[in-house]
Amino acid sequence: MKKWVFGILCASVLLGGWTYWSFEQKQQVAVKAMEQINKNNQQVSLTGELRKQVKQLTKEGYLKEDITKKEVNQLSKELEKLQRTNQYLISEYQLKNVSFDDFAFVEKQLDIVYEKMAIQESVNDLFDSKKMALNGSQIKDNLPLRKNLKDSELVALRQDLNNVFGSRDVEFRESIERLLTTTEEQLRLKNAALDRLHQAKKENHLTEIDQYYIEMVIDILNNKKDQEQVAAELEKF
Repeated sequence: MKKWVFGILCASVLLGGWTYWSFEQKQQVAVKAMEQINKNNQQVSLTGELRKQVKQLTKEGYLKEDITKKEVNQLSKELEKLQRTNQYLISEYQLKNVSFDDFAFVEKQLDIVYEKMAIQESVNDLFDSKKMALNGSQIKDNLPLRKNLKDSELVALRQDLNNVFGSRDVEFRESIERLLTTTEEQLRLKNAALDRLHQAKKENHLTEIDQYYIEMVIDILNNKKDQEQVAAELEKF
């Protein structure tokens, strides 16, 4: 056999062997990639640890008490990392029939948590107190109102609440609505008393009827700080 023919045969055998080896290597890597994808999917499955941690952020429709944005962001980053890894492996090794349904479910739950945190933060910003008016399912409706609080803020917050939650999370939404109703009434009484005092100051005279009304408001206001603010203005007469 001529040398060049023998050389071609040898090259063909080597090329075939290399191709087979390369195919086997790719198959093995693809199998490992699929194993990693399944491992990531398990994290967000019904019994997965990440899904469990996200579920623990809420209880009976309310946020868990003393929840922090940091811990929610951390879980969101973990979810995003797992999802990006899966997307890369699927694209790199042309894998098929990989579901992202569990990722979508957990992501939706985190979105709801973020929505509730935003509403809870807005509610707590209505008050001038280190304590929280809304903390999980715990509600305090006797905290001092923020000095520059306007009725329009309460109206806007109520509208946001209805726009975001609509008919879902009924207990959470109704609890906030009750708190807003109480806050609106307290703000109305406080402002009405201060307006009468301001008008009396301009006229340099406070009628007995106005004084009686203001004293009644002081008794009705449900926190000491607002009571003292109105009482301090009344004492100027």
